[in-house]
Amino acid sequence: MTKIASDKRKKLTFNLLHLKQGEQKIYQELTNTDLDIFKFNFIGPVILEVNLFKNGDTVVVSGTVKYKLSLCCVNCLENFEREFSEKIYQEYVKSAAAKSVMHSHLEEVDFVRDFYTTDFFDLTPLVRDTILLSTPVAFWCQPDCEGVK
Repeated sequence: MTKIASDKRKKLTFNLLHLKQGEQKIYQELTNTDLDIFKFNFIGPVILEVNLFKNGDTVVVSGTVKYKLSLCCVNCLENFEREFSEKIYQEYVKSAAAKSVMHSHLEEVDFVRDFYTTDFFDLTPLVRDTILLSTPVAFWCQPDCEGVK
């Protein structure tokens, strides 16, 4: 397992100097407070299972974010629970490489690339954004919900 920053508020901050070259598996249980998400009612922890692959100054993150929410159906107003499992992928590249991208046209890989300037990088924004963007705005308890009776 990879060493995570000792600051409990920064559970997903990694020191690049502690990451070995090659692949490392990360398993982390998070709370809504860790992710600064207070919009949803989480049931249990948010589970992050990722592989970090370090190659020189580049770190590739790929894996899954799993979470369970307590929701209210917009059609029948009944409470229900739903589990989510979302894939994540991000490349972190040392900022010196950013100069080569800034003045060229964007390619598909540029949309999954982020740049870092210090020896630390934080996965919190990636996990938070994945949850916020993958959770629907309106919820139905089931596709054929007949509504309030």
